[in-house]
Amino acid sequence: MSARALQCEAVSLHFGGVSALSDVSFDLSAQEIVGLIGPNGAGKSSLINCLTGFYAPQEGHVRIGGRDIRGLDPRQVSLLGVSRTFQQAESLSGMGAADVMLLGRDRFLSSGFLAYAVGWPSARRRERQARSLVLELATELGIADVVRANTAYENLPYGVRKLVDLGRALACEPEILLMDEPAAGLTSEEKRVMSGAIAAIRDSRGIAQLLVDHDLGFVSALAHRLVVLDAGQVIATGDNATVLADPRVIDSYIGRPDTEVTTKEPL
Repeated sequence: MSARALQCEAVSLHFGGVSALSDVSFDLSAQEIVGLIGPNGAGKSSLINCLTGFYAPQEGHVRIGGRDIRGLDPRQVSLLGVSRTFQQAESLSGMGAADVMLLGRDRFLSSGFLAYAVGWPSARRRERQARSLVLELATELGIADVVRANTAYENLPYGVRKLVDLGRALACEPEILLMDEPAAGLTSEEKRVMSGAIAAIRDSRGIAQLLVDHDLGFVSALAHRLVVLDAGQVIATGDNATVLADPRVIDSYIGRPDTEVTTKEPL
């Protein structure tokens, strides 16, 4: 993966006559956390969907490791080393914690379902390796007990569900991790745990990370720099202090009631 792991170049996305994104450009380097912030409806989720192949922008380019992903579907993008977490993951109900994390190994299962159904030795060996990696990740995230027990996802505390989903994304062994509001709905203590987990990923795994969240304290304590979206456009980008002092950012976002601000020491 090149130093510039992800490049978003003049991306524009339209739904009929509605512009969701307009001329959005930024890049993300290896071993860097970039915070993506903005008010509700700013286009943050639409941008993540463009970066992962769920949406195809009408204009501009998204490059992963220098490769243009135009025409690739989400699975093909994941094969390039891109993974994401989800703000809501209710569709995972009915699965156990270990099973959820094992979903992240899907891109490595090249032999297909039949190999596992008939018990081919190579498939079983990969399954054992996958379970070993999942348990290693769960231990790092502090959720090894629920993963060993394969506790039903819907029976887990909300903060633990978020960590399980993060573990699923990491089980993909990504080079780029996109996190969609990992702190949303968490208590102060759960945010501290999540923040520590994200910082540990940055320090130990060197994964390029795009962090989306409404809690500016949470984001700014982790991010190396910020990108601010409003009405589908980038209105500011740069180091945290400069961006948060920008009058446009204050006017369009920080002063709005949907913004959560907490005081955190940088990690």
